[in-house]
Amino acid sequence: MGKKEYGNMEKSIPAAIGIGALISLLTMIIGTAVMTLLLANQTIEENTVGYGVLLVIILSVVIGSTVSILLARSRVLIVSLCTALTFALVLLAMTAMFFGGQYSGVPVTLLVMAGSAISVALIAGKYINKPKPYRKKSKL
Repeated sequence: MGKKEYGNMEKSIPAAIGIGALISLLTMIIGTAVMTLLLANQTIEENTVGYGVLLVIILSVVIGSTVSILLARSRVLIVSLCTALTFALVLLAMTAMFFGGQYSGVPVTLLVMAGSAISVALIAGKYINKPKPYRKKSKL
């Protein structure tokens, strides 16, 4: 009765959250590396770095939440918010380790992360776990 198919891509919710947070972190690292190269080549100015970092954070949360939602396939809002929260905690821990705990702009960053996660969950919730249309029985 409760068998799972082995070809199914569904993961447990904690595994999906962990994978999504890891992908968010990798996206953040790649995004900041690209911004560093653009800044070193003087393609962008120093006063636009804050906007770039905000854009990288939004893209990281969106990509990580999307992956975790696609892996979990249930409880879309909870999975998306937990992925963003896990990613935020990892970023806070890295800030404490490498930058001496200078938490400037943390409330704004957390609100942007939560807003991105909620918007991904609302968009994905429309397409995941969609009820199947009712099929009328044919009369013979």
